[in-house]
Amino acid sequence: SELYIETLKHLSSSDECDVQVFIGARYKPLLYLKDDKKISEKYRKLFGDINFQQGQRNMASFMRQLLVRRFESSVYSFKKTLRNITDSMRNIERWYKEYRKIPIFKKGQMPDFETINADIYDEMDNSLYNEDFEKILNGRLSKEIEKGLVFINADELTESFITDIESDIGLFTSILEKWESDEFNCDPKLAGILEKVNQSIAREPNRKIIIFSEFKDTVDYLENEFKKKSVRVIRYTSDTTNRRKEIKENFDAGYKLEQQKNDYDVLVATDAISEGFSLHRAGTIYNYDIPYNPTHVIQRVGRINRINKKIFESLNIYNFFPSATGEALSHTKSISTFKMLLIQTIFGSDTKVLTDEEITDGYFTDEHLKAKEELETQSWDIEYRNELYQLEHENRDIVNAARELPQRCRTGRKTPREKEDGKNDVTLFEGYGDRGVLLFSEKGNLYRFCFVDETGKGTILPPYVGLSLFKADKEEKPYPVTEGFYPLYQTAKSKSGIYPENTSRSKNIAALDKNIHYILKILSEKPGNDENKEYLGKLLRVVNELESLPLFYIKELLKVEIKEPEKSVIEYNRIANEEYVNSIIEKDNQILNEAEIILLAEQFI
Repeated sequence: SELYIETLKHLSSSDECDVQVFIGARYKPLLYLKDDKKISEKYRKLFGDINFQQGQRNMASFMRQLLVRRFESSVYSFKKTLRNITDSMRNIERWYKEYRKIPIFKKGQMPDFETINADIYDEMDNSLYNEDFEKILNGRLSKEIEKGLVFINADELTESFITDIESDIGLFTSILEKWESDEFNCDPKLAGILEKVNQSIAREPNRKIIIFSEFKDTVDYLENEFKKKSVRVIRYTSDTTNRRKEIKENFDAGYKLEQQKNDYDVLVATDAISEGFSLHRAGTIYNYDIPYNPTHVIQRVGRINRINKKIFESLNIYNFFPSATGEALSHTKSISTFKMLLIQTIFGSDTKVLTDEEITDGYFTDEHLKAKEELETQSWDIEYRNELYQLEHENRDIVNAARELPQRCRTGRKTPREKEDGKNDVTLFEGYGDRGVLLFSEKGNLYRFCFVDETGKGTILPPYVGLSLFKADKEEKPYPVTEGFYPLYQTAKSKSGIYPENTSRSKNIAALDKNIHYILKILSEKPGNDENKEYLGKLLRVVNELESLPLFYIKELLKVEIKEPEKSVIEYNRIANEEYVNSIIEKDNQILNEAEIILLAEQFI
């Protein structure tokens, strides 16, 4: 316990710790670049403009989190990780001291110094630092360089880099020495699960057990330790896929009965087996460690929670959460249980997977029932369809008379509210007056309902609102429109899109319009450039007249330098190519060729 807490203190990132802490220099060499503008610019180009050093900070933090999670998984996997990281840091130390280079490799394994050194030494006749060194090194690692291997020159780093590397190596070596001593050669977590498993097998020999871990080496470790205690165990990881048949024979209740076997009581596995397997001869699952993503745990439980064949009345799920000390650094329990809460709240479940406090009724379950009820209720347009159907079959003369109405016909009406109760103090809908013009228009295959109140304020209406306002009884009397009808009618035509409304241009459009006119003016003063001028004329129309160029393109075009007009046009064409500009103009021409039709207009007076 004391060594555990001490170890976690060493892995902490807090400056307030009273012990030496893990710096993680091996994972963030870019943070040690000298304060030199040329050096910074060089690596900014290599690794991207957006805070190119942040990824290195994240990697160091990630490795610290990984160490804690490996520790909480098993002491065995923790020790293995410590050894691997220590070897990796020593590898970097050799590169720095002997080649004066630091390799950074995003997509593969870091080149091993000893192997590379032996290969280069075989190819060189004299000193490692003769003129052929760079050529041979780049040739030997050509494939890795193609995949993204980059070297940082040691001279471009501050001395604190190698100092921190050596500090981390010393720290890890010290931690390893303590953990590998005989004094701490025990594993209470392993002892605890062995005791539980043996009790379960003795109590219910037909209830097989599955133990899941995130880490392959923890699975290997558990298999070896279980075998030492004579537990009938088999493991499954990504490198043991040849065992699929054997596992199905022993754990799949749906497997052919005559081919089922009983060679194993326990299966230890990574998440490689958490999909595509039915393992319901097992009735108990142990999550030896908990992943941050709880859907992995749901998939694990899904191996034994099969609806096609019920074997056990109840299923047992045991979860090993991190200790309080480890949780403070890794936050595994808080993150996984919070995510599980979100999943269960939204989707619901038939199983409590991580804790007894989980809910099983989800938002989508409720929404599904609501949607089902809504599907079984009447749609808003049924009323109008039924009325039209009745008119066509019982009052054909009304339908025929309606079809004879000329386009652009108009009439005055009393407001709907006044018809109902004789008062006129209620608006048609919130924010608008109840007097105004209601327009039904058609352009191509577009149909619009638009209302403009007597103040000139207008809006496009959804069909169910427009139809409800147009609805009338046979007994309703028509009225002549007033003088106020015509200006509101013109506004309604504008609002409904029959012709464009005059609005002030945005600053971005105005600025781009100015730039294009400037380039056109310069090009017009020079002979030729007809194609460029034609393209700019089209672009100007799309930007200024049609206002159809997306804002993203406008902003990108505004970034183009216009001091050299010919180059500017090339860049413009790259961002908004001529084919795209032509397609916008062609589409607009098609719309303009469509007949503009006002079908009906009514004035509420």
